Amino acid sequence: MKKSHFAFFIPHFFSRQHTLNAATLRLFFQQLATLIHANLPLRDALHLISLNTDQRSLTHISLALKTHITAGNSFTASLRQFPHVFDRMTCQLIEAGEKTGTLDILLRRIAMHHEARTRQKKRLIQALFYPTITLIIATSITLIMLIFITPRFAELFLAMHAELPAFTRFIIAAGASLRQYFLIASLSILLLIALLLRFRHTKRLRALLDNFYLHCPIYGSMLRHIILARFTRTLATVFAAGIPLTEALALLAPTCGNLRYTAAIYTLQHHLNIGRQLHQAMQQNPLFPAFMCHMVQAGEASGTLETMLITCAENEELTVDHFISLMSQLLEPLIMLILGVLIGGLVIAMYLPIFRLGNVV
Repeated sequence: MKKSHFAFFIPHFFSRQHTLNAATLRLFFQQLATLIHANLPLRDALHLISLNTDQRSLTHISLALKTHITAGNSFTASLRQFPHVFDRMTCQLIEAGEKTGTLDILLRRIAMHHEARTRQKKRLIQALFYPTITLIIATSITLIMLIFITPRFAELFLAMHAELPAFTRFIIAAGASLRQYFLIASLSILLLIALLLRFRHTKRLRALLDNFYLHCPIYGSMLRHIILARFTRTLATVFAAGIPLTEALALLAPTCGNLRYTAAIYTLQHHLNIGRQLHQAMQQNPLFPAFMCHMVQAGEASGTLETMLITCAENEELTVDHFISLMSQLLEPLIMLILGVLIGGLVIAMYLPIFRLGNVV
C-alpha cells in the first residue's frame, strides 16, 4: 500500500512542476486520438506517448495521468487533477467523449482547436518579430548616439565658436537632457513595468487594459477578430460534443482573454436562460457583428448551428490572416522610414555645422 502511494506521488509531484504549451497540447491530443482510434487502451496509449517524446513535461504529465487511471480514476477525473495544464472546457469535452463513446473524435477536435490557435499565434509572432527587433536596434543606436556621440560633437562645435543651426542645437539639448535624466527615466519605466506586472491580475486594471486594447487603432480591430474566431470555433466544438449552449457559454466565458467579451458571453448565457435564442442575445451586444448574428440565426433556424459557427470562425480567421499579411507588407517600409528619420536625422544634425564651415572656407 505504501509503495502504491509512493508511485502515485512521484509523477503527481513532477507534473505540478511542468506545463504544456498549445503546440505540445495539440501533439498530445492528436497522438492520443490516433492511438485510441486504433483500439489501444488509454493507459497503454499514455505510456506509449511518454516513451516517444523528447519533451520532459509531456513525459511527466503522461505518466502522472497513467498513474491516476491505473488507480481506478476516469480520464476526466485524472485530467482535473492538473488544472494548470487542462482547463475546464477540455475536461468537459473529454467527459462528454467518455460518456458517449466518442473520445477519439473529441480528442481530435481538441487537437484541431489547439492547432488553429498555435498557427494563428505563430503567424502573428512572425509578422511582429522583424519590426520589433528593428525598432529595438534603432532605439538603442539612437540612445547611444545621443548619450555618447553628441557630447563629442558639442565640444568640437564649442571650440569653433560657430553659430549652430537650430536643428543641431535641438539635438545637442536633447542629448544633454537625456544624459541628465536617463537614470531617473529608466527607473521610472522599470517601476511602471513592475507595477503593471504586480497588479496585472487585478480585475480593475485588467478591465481598463482590455477596454484600451479593444479601442487601439488597427490592433483593436484585429484583436476583436481573434477573440471572435476563438469564440465561434470553440463554441462549435463544445456544442458538437452535446453540451447545452448555456453550459458551453459558461465554459467559454473565462477563456476568451478579454473581460469585456467575458462579460458579454455571460450576458448571452443569461439571455438563453430566460428563453431567448442565441442570435437574439448576440444582437443585443455590439461586440458581435451583424453578419455573425445572421449566420447564427440561419444555423438555429435550419438546425446547422455547428456548421454556421465553424463558417464564422473560418471567416474571422481569414480576416485575421489578411490583417497579418497587410501588416507585414506595411510595417517593413514604415520601419525603414523610422530608421531613416532617427539615424539619418542625427547624422545630418551633427554634420550640418561642418558642412556650413566647409562652405565658408
